[in-house]
Amino acid sequence: MKTLVSTAGMSREEWLSWRKRGIGGSEVAALVGLHPYLSPFSVYLDKVGTLASRDDTEAMRLGRDLE
Repeated sequence: MKTLVSTAGMSREEWLSWRKRGIGGSEVAALVGLHPYLSPFSVYLDKVGTLASRDDTEAMRLGRDLE
């Protein structure tokens, strides 16, 4: 595993900017067709910046906290 940058103390905006530069665990599942809510195409759209933003859910916040 390659770590691009430490996220400790990073703002959400910085974190989102760095996140676009790599592939995360949930994105890997989407890329191989195993994610129940994301497709490979949605990962592509997110990386190029054309995917519509979503409101955070409690599960999304918990996932970020655990990550």
